[in-house]
Amino acid sequence: MKHIVLLLIFTVQFLPLTANAQSRLKPCESIFGLPDYRYEYYSAVREKLFNGLPDKEIARMLTMPSFFPENVLNISQDDEKYSATYVIAEENIWYSKERSQVKVKQYTCEIDPQIGALLELLYEKITSRVEVPESRLLGSDGENHYFFSRTGSGTIWSPSEGSLMGEAVSISQALASKVMQSKGAAIGPDPVLQLRIKTLIEKLSPGYENVKAGYFIPDAFPLDADAEVFRVNTTNPNVKVYESIMLAIVQFPLKNATATCLLFTPDFKTVEPELLANEIKQYFTTDMLVENYKRCIGGDNYFITNKGFSRGTNKGLALALYSKPDKESVTGDTQRLEWIFEGELSGAKPQPGGKPIAQNSYGQRVVMFFRDSWLSGIILYNNTK
Repeated sequence: MKHIVLLLIFTVQFLPLTANAQSRLKPCESIFGLPDYRYEYYSAVREKLFNGLPDKEIARMLTMPSFFPENVLNISQDDEKYSATYVIAEENIWYSKERSQVKVKQYTCEIDPQIGALLELLYEKITSRVEVPESRLLGSDGENHYFFSRTGSGTIWSPSEGSLMGEAVSISQALASKVMQSKGAAIGPDPVLQLRIKTLIEKLSPGYENVKAGYFIPDAFPLDADAEVFRVNTTNPNVKVYESIMLAIVQFPLKNATATCLLFTPDFKTVEPELLANEIKQYFTTDMLVENYKRCIGGDNYFITNKGFSRGTNKGLALALYSKPDKESVTGDTQRLEWIFEGELSGAKPQPGGKPIAQNSYGQRVVMFFRDSWLSGIILYNNTK
């Protein structure tokens, strides 16, 4: 009877924790706080699974099961090419009597650039959602998953199927399975996998819980009232500029829209003319930017859009998130892509198989400029009627 009572107590205590811990990672443990036996085990896992992985990794998931072999999925990028490497031990390293003798199997292949770009953004969003849990969740039979990106890291214990983190694990495992089966051949576009990644990215974005079917949240820069603003000149008092060392956001009204333009340049005097659409040129010149700038309070977080676009973003991410552009042109070494979305407030309704509608918006145009497939500028037009 005592065993039954204890079981009931633990069930009541830990089930809510399990349910509440499925949407975020917790911080990874510091090596300085580990007991020797765990430090030695983690070191053995790292030595066996990480040695020989390609450089320039952008995303990585390490899985450490209780009883099955440890494994790692690694996504790397070299210029415009993305590759995936999956390494799995031939036995569980924890239980091995001779850890130095454990052998591993490694599988590597090139993957579709859109899949690679989407996974990079997904892992960045996942590792940005790290928080310390209120209570410690105990477990003896399951898997520890460690996520790594360029911007952070975090871990989670056996997330349930269908949860946000459970879907992240499932997506990564699906790709790992494809890599093993590829026999080194490149993995091409996979609409089903790409849709799963895009859907999870949207679910991890602010305000997703209020998004209706067939709609999407228009992209924006995370500007706030605390940022120090300066006027470009007195004749256009509504023009605002947020400035950092190599970045500038210019925000101003047009006839039927508000435009927010992000420029990437080490010197405002070298802003490329083709980076500014014709309707923007009439509002300011590069000389105005040079002569009237003032340092902005805040960091470069202002210069990453809510959908994850920033300096040097690969074109594959834009094509993966927005699909085929409505307009495309090339001037010199700069490619201009434009997407046009109707807005809910203008009366537009989702159509089967059609483009999503911008929710709580009169419509949005997204213009991106790429050099050698890397983002060099972006303009967001938000219709005002």
